[in-house]
Amino acid sequence: MLKIETVDDIKQFVYSIDQYSDEEIYKNFNKILLFLTKHEYYVSAKHMTIFLIKRVKDLGLKEKLIRKYYVFPDRCVSWVHVMASISNLSEEEQIKLLGNLIGNQAFAEVGNTLDVPENLKFGLELEYGNLSYRDLQMLFENGQIKTIMRTLGIPENIISELCNNSVFPDEKISDYSKWVFTKELEDVDPEISTPVLHNDSDSLNKVKAVSLLFKALKAMMHDSTGLHINVGADYLGYNIETIKFLLKIWAECEEIFFKIANEKGVTIRGSVDVMAEPMKAQIQKAFDCNLNFDFTVNESLAWFIYNIQVRDRLEDVLSSNRFSDLRYEARYNARNSRERFGIFLRYLETKTKYESKERFTCINFNHMNWGRSDSDRIEFRLFNNSLNFDTITEDLLLVGKLFKTCFELANGNGKMDKFSALLDCDVTEEQKLELLLDLLFDNEEEKAIFRERWESVKGNSKYDQFYTGRRTFVRN
Repeated sequence: MLKIETVDDIKQFVYSIDQYSDEEIYKNFNKILLFLTKHEYYVSAKHMTIFLIKRVKDLGLKEKLIRKYYVFPDRCVSWVHVMASISNLSEEEQIKLLGNLIGNQAFAEVGNTLDVPENLKFGLELEYGNLSYRDLQMLFENGQIKTIMRTLGIPENIISELCNNSVFPDEKISDYSKWVFTKELEDVDPEISTPVLHNDSDSLNKVKAVSLLFKALKAMMHDSTGLHINVGADYLGYNIETIKFLLKIWAECEEIFFKIANEKGVTIRGSVDVMAEPMKAQIQKAFDCNLNFDFTVNESLAWFIYNIQVRDRLEDVLSSNRFSDLRYEARYNARNSRERFGIFLRYLETKTKYESKERFTCINFNHMNWGRSDSDRIEFRLFNNSLNFDTITEDLLLVGKLFKTCFELANGNGKMDKFSALLDCDVTEEQKLELLLDLLFDNEEEKAIFRERWESVKGNSKYDQFYTGRRTFVRN
């Protein structure tokens, strides 16, 4: 065994590294790293790990070392270090080794589109945990992400799209033509915002490639990783009746929507009550007051958002210290809804684009501009994110069917009898679920997906917190 008592001993080993076999390098590996860390040469230990793994010629032994120091069953310390430690290999050898590390997962192209309208535009915000944002950025910038994607069998046209049409801005931006990678925290939990997507195989294959890539990178879901689905408001034809049907269906079935928002056996994430608050009570109040809205007028659109998303939570929206005077006025001086709305208008006039807590409801109309901008959309915030492409597309199916149903109801294209049946309050939750599924879906296999989701969590007490407003069905 090599004698390691000083830094000079390590230098001598490094200078004469070519004289040592793979086995000898392996035997002295841990000894060298222990010395460096013991004497707090942490940066040197990091570089030494990469150097020594690179010097090992046998791919099996190289993989063993990578698994020991970098890649574990549930996480990777640094994919940048992994790629650096195999950078002296041919791409063919890199792909072979990476295939073993990520479990030989393989991309399979999507052939079918979703059973939703072809002209429906959507965008996704996918949040991931357990992964370094800076590492991800470096993998893209130095082109090493291409090798990882090739390992997964992702087609070259998708690799090119993701690599050449993506940005890593220092702060969140809205660019609906690019894949935008941002971070939630200092260096972890990257978020991906897709460009505008369509119900075609090209868009779906890109989403599938991204979900597979992050699964291979050992990203994980945690209590704050959500999936936000943005749907183009233009599909609704700028008919206020479509919005009314959307709100009525939601208020009638909000608890059920929370229960069918995630794959079978998965409960809603804990942070959803903060980031995607229930709206049922506020919707019911708006209809009780027979409120009318004209979305062609900016103030009327703000009045709508106030009543549907803000009315019961104005103080929370104003929780920043910057709005302490407005919060005090709302809490102690405002005498009615109109005065509270006036305070909300003053907030809108002074807030920055990042100060928008009014959006933290399960459906967010904050981006709805009623045809006045290209970003005109409605955002659904209640879904958990997933590494499972099928789960993501099922969630898209649910939102797409909801939009299609509201459009048909507003334009007199049938289903009114099923909508009227949905409004029956003298039914159990299970019966209400079946009425909802009958309204949204014609395909029994699609109904079964969401029925099974509901069955798997129906008795979980976690969902009690999402009940607000009047009961719309009796309890068993």
